[in-house]
Amino acid sequence: MKKLFAEKGLKMTIQRVAILKYLMNTKTHPSAEMIYDHIRQEYPTITLSTVYNTLETLVEKGIIKKIPTFSGVSRYDADNEPHVHIVMGKDKNVEIRDVYDKELIEKIRDEINNRMDLNVNEEDIYLVIAGK
Repeated sequence: MKKLFAEKGLKMTIQRVAILKYLMNTKTHPSAEMIYDHIRQEYPTITLSTVYNTLETLVEKGIIKKIPTFSGVSRYDADNEPHVHIVMGKDKNVEIRDVYDKELIEKIRDEINNRMDLNVNEEDIYLVIAGK
């Protein structure tokens, strides 16, 4: 973690380490509020504002991913392996599943590039399929 922060030009603060450790050890794609509820058990003086600011910094530096949801409450993921997020449900009932099927990801990319005359790679794609 020390090397990662140094590469990204970030100081290793207690808050950043605690938040990143939590994200690296969970597969639930938590919201900022969920992260705050977990982190404040060990660090009771941390504020929700600090959690939001830290998450935004980690997103800006490319350390974690921010996943928008239909409810407007973003979720976060520290897994930087190429994968697709399937977002299901609304409000507090949002469930996010990871899909690591490289062939499917390539097929989506290729179809977008061919049908829309674009030149994007997997990292450029954020695909939302909205229903009724």
